[in-house]
Amino acid sequence: MDGNTILNSLEDPNKTSQNVFYKTANIPILSGGTFWKNYPLPDIMKRYEYTDLKEEHDRIKSTFGLNDEPNDANFISSRMWVEREKRKGEYFAVKESNIFKWNKLKIYKGAYTKLSEKEKQVYDTSDFHFTFKNNTISVTPTDEEIKNFYDNEKKIKKIITQNINDHQELFQYKEELGQDLPAPFNNLDIDLIYKQLLNRHNINPLDKKELDSIYEYVKLTPSELKTQDFWYIYKYNPFDTSFAFRTGTEP
Repeated sequence: MDGNTILNSLEDPNKTSQNVFYKTANIPILSGGTFWKNYPLPDIMKRYEYTDLKEEHDRIKSTFGLNDEPNDANFISSRMWVEREKRKGEYFAVKESNIFKWNKLKIYKGAYTKLSEKEKQVYDTSDFHFTFKNNTISVTPTDEEIKNFYDNEKKIKKIITQNINDHQELFQYKEELGQDLPAPFNNLDIDLIYKQLLNRHNINPLDKKELDSIYEYVKLTPSELKTQDFWYIYKYNPFDTSFAFRTGTEP
């Protein structure tokens, strides 16, 4: 038996069973029926794969600061932004690699070791910076004002202290945020990742078209995309296909 049944549409005499409701997220007529854009739902596997892509898309944007709001002091950004003294309203992203000397040192056999000349060349990103202007994030050449910033210990100390204080204030919401609680500093060299993506693979993660091309891996029709509001019925992924768990060895 399929359990209790209820009409789904006045035009359709066939009743919707509870089992079908939970399997397809079909909305019974008492909740608005087929007037809601809940049809045609893509199959369950496509839904999970597409949801994974949306999460990955947002992760990529956050990684490169595309979700940041440098001009909002109350917004916790993924990167440390400094407003330019000579160009008010414009900001540049501070490189953790410069502050923590990733561009000069590495850990080898448990000890700090100087980078070789070849490694310095590979890891060098000093010629460009991520900048924010007119609500747009782009990459621009490093100028004298930015270079001088890294030579000013007081300015570096100020931005580090401010960043730590901002995250300490946020830490009080640790239980509510859970895994969404951001770390005070990036443990990845974002500028280096950008450089290698561009030079090795000709991929520009700041290009919206290139970033949106990730959705090409799962083809959904426009009518299927309109049903996303009704994918909520599945709260977990029984297929365990999240990007976070993929190893690259799957078929």
